[in-house]
Formats: sequence, C-alpha cells, structure tokens
Amino acid sequence: MSRIIAVAVATALVPTFASARGETPTNPREAVGEAVFEKLKGWLNGMSPAGAPETGRRPILAVLPPADARGRIPLFFAETSSYLEGEVISVLRRKLDSRVVVWGPEVLAGALRAQGVEPRGVKLDDEAAVRDLLDRIGADAAVIGRMDLPDVDALRDGTAPPFPLVFRGVSRDAAAPVPVAEVRTDQNVAAPPWDDGKLSKRFEVEFLVDGEAVGLKPHPALPPDIDNVFIVVLDPDSQVGPNRSASCAFRIRNLGGRGIGLKNPDDAKRLFGVVLTVDGYNAVMEKEGSGAASVFSKRAPENSWKYVLTGPGWLMNPNEAKRCGYDLVPAAGGVDHSTMVLKGFQDGPATVKQFMLTTNSDRWVAGTADAAVGWITVHVFAQRLPGDADVDKAFGTVAVAAGEQIAQKTFPVKVDWYQKPVESWRIYYTYAAGRGGDEAKAIADALPLAR
Repeated sequence: MSRIIAVAVATALVPTFASARGETPTNPREAVGEAVFEKLKGWLNGMSPAGAPETGRRPILAVLPPADARGRIPLFFAETSSYLEGEVISVLRRKLDSRVVVWGPEVLAGALRAQGVEPRGVKLDDEAAVRDLLDRIGADAAVIGRMDLPDVDALRDGTAPPFPLVFRGVSRDAAAPVPVAEVRTDQNVAAPPWDDGKLSKRFEVEFLVDGEAVGLKPHPALPPDIDNVFIVVLDPDSQVGPNRSASCAFRIRNLGGRGIGLKNPDDAKRLFGVVLTVDGYNAVMEKEGSGAASVFSKRAPENSWKYVLTGPGWLMNPNEAKRCGYDLVPAAGGVDHSTMVLKGFQDGPATVKQFMLTTNSDRWVAGTADAAVGWITVHVFAQRLPGDADVDKAFGTVAVAAGEQIAQKTFPVKVDWYQKPVESWRIYYTYAAGRGGDEAKAIADALPLAR
C-alpha cells in the first residue's frame, strides 16, 4: 500500500466561534466565480439532465478544480486551485439557485471514490475524457478550468502579470455546445506559499499528533528569507500505522506584544480571526441553507468563518444583548482566548469531526501533484480598531476523511476584519520515506468564531 496520510474527522465537542464578515469589496477569487457565471450563463441556464430531461430531475453540475495545461495541480498552487474551485461553486450555487444541483467538493470526491476514478491528467480541451468522467460519476455536466501558471520566481519577485484563467462547460451530451470563458483579473489570484509576508513572531502554530507537538522544519527548497513555509515529516510506524489512526490537532497562540503592521494604543485588546484549512477544506464547515446539514467547503480565507483569538489575558464572554455578541473582559485564573486547540472540522455549534491521521485514503484530493504530501494553511486576520495607523503597509494520495464526532463549543460574534491576512502559515506534511526517502520535499471551553 502506498504510504499516504489521510486527515480524517471524528465526532467531538466544538470550540465556541464568532461570526462576522469584514470589508465587503469583491475579492479577486470571488470575482473569478462571478465572471465564470456571466460568460457561461446561457449554457448553464439551458442545462438539462442527460438522457431523460422529461423526468423532472434537476441536472447535476460538477466543478473540477482548475489545473495546469497537463491537467495537474502543482503542489505550491494547490491552495490557489482549491480557493478558485470553492468560490466558483459558491457563486454558481447562489446564481443557479434550485434549478441545478451544483456538487460540493466532498460530493464529487465521494462519487469519484465510489467509481474508483481519479481525474488527474484530464485536460480542459479533452472533451472526450471529460465526458467519460461525467458518465462514470453520474454528473450531467462539468465546469473545468485551466490555470496558465506564471513562473514561480516571477511570482515571488512581483514581476509576473496576472495569469489568465480559462473555464469550459462540458455536457455528457456530445451534441451540446461547449462554451469557453476566458477570465482575466486585474489582480493576481495566485497564492504562492510565501504570500502575505514574513512571520511577525506574534503568533505560534503547533501541529499536534495524539496531543504531542511535532517539529515544524523550514522548507528546505525555499530561500531563508521565506520563513512562513514549513514541513512536517511523520513516522508511519510510531505515529500512525495500518492498525491504528492517530488524532491530530492544531494549537494556535497569540503571544502578544509584537507588531503586525498597525499602530494603536488599544492593540493589546485587538482580536484576530484564524482560518484553518486542511488539504484545501475549511476547518469550519458551511451550511447550504437554513436547517441544512453542514458540508465541507473550500472558500477563500477572506470569505470563511474565523476562530477568534484575543490577546493574552483577555476573554470573550457571550452577550446576546450586544450587536457584536460579546464582552471583552480581563481573564481570571489564567484562562483566556489567546490560545485555542482546533481538533477537527466544525460541523455545528458544539461538535467537530475530529482530524485523524491514517494510511487509508478515503477522500480524493483534487489532482494535486503529489498524493503523498498534504498541506495545511493558517491565515490570521486583524480586527480593525478606531484610530489604526498603518505602520508598514503590511496589509496590502493525502486525503481528508470524516471520522468520529467530538465536542467543541462555539458562540457567534461580529467583528470588523481587515480584508487581507496579517500573517499566513503553510505546512506541508508527509510520511518519512513517503516520497522515495526525500521527505523534505515531500483554552477555553468555548471558542469565538466569526465570518
């Protein structure tokens, strides 16, 4: 059996979370979703179920994550592909409403797994291969995208222009038209691993396996001035094996004190929103509608629910009488909201599906270049405070499987966030010898959560 890591989710008590959106300008990834809908609108609105349109069944649309010209997703651009996929799904669901069933990423993953299908290498211009894939998984049509990726070095030094994105609509019916939408944005939608600047040392992120921290090592393939990209090499024999699955979690701390690019006399009281993604999936699951079950999602961090960190010595108490939903008070007895341990995918206000490490791949991860390497991101957003002064313009196969449910309480609050993160951590994880021996490549009871 190939050595891969699967992050599974188990039932658990949920941490308290706060809900709030920040600024409302359209972000470039969401704008891509809007442009795809507008350019494919006629085709999308004319979709019908394959074979038997008279049955009244709603057509099923699958959105495949954008890949490069080879149909592959280079690992360093897996984050970009994942966010674009999620934002296109979100826009199409909103625009098409109840007329079309737009599959979420976890539904597509399940259909692929059930048929033993892996679409790596399916290219945007290979209509026959896309139709064969649709026929096997039972979807009526697909939106498939291609990223004409720039040179990585050019992205890093800022010389790369925004790269074009091409999306195509393909139906199972070979006689149906195949519309093409080329989308050019005035901002680069790429999220390379070194994006969002250097670490401030104000925050600390730990990767926990069975409650014990494992070492984060600087990524050896990147120059030393890039300090926010790490690797974790797991021992498949002691930490996870064929007959057991280890739990994993992420401990995130606001250490306070250090600057994050903003100057304010009340900086010690500033809140920070944390967005955790595991292999592209948001740690906080989304509701598809009122009363609907929570589903896995892949939203861009600025559009995602955020766990809320206080500064050291401060606590957020729920207060439904206030519009913001909380009181910020001095912490008593050393228990505050400056540290949180995230144990799984938040599937409700009081439970999570626990993160697990396993050697069994239960969930397909969108055609990434290396199924033996997983990726985790932590984006930290700052609260906007009255009187903020901008100091340095700093704002400008691994698989996911669902496991047992555990407890983690949350409560909703409203926070005014800056649109861009002040800090981002990226962690690539793999098994020792998982890539031919080159693995280097390879607390409080309730937490606040905010949109």
